[in-house]
Amino acid sequence: MERLQTEVMGLIEQLPKEKHGEAENVAENLEDVIKQAGKEKPSADKFAVSAKGLLEAAGWVAGFAGKIGATLLALGKLAHGAGYVAADAWLIAEIRRGNLKGSGVIS
Repeated sequence: MERLQTEVMGLIEQLPKEKHGEAENVAENLEDVIKQAGKEKPSADKFAVSAKGLLEAAGWVAGFAGKIGATLLALGKLAHGAGYVAADAWLIAEIRRGNLKGSGVIS
């Protein structure tokens, strides 16, 4: 969770000027993901909605989509079990587009 928080705070600092108004929403999505991941019985739906918001925001700044996507996937699997797939479709699409090369997610 600390890794995700560090990544998202870095993302917020680098938001393009036209997205500065979204910083509060990004921070709220981060808070919601962390809250759900820390629960004994987290809501997969609430986690997925907030994770989707973070993934969308990560796409606004070069270099963040792969890192944040991979961290969310790992956190989702920890919180919801190995069957967690909400972020999997996004990762597959990004791999097919070639957007994750050099991100540390794939080589």
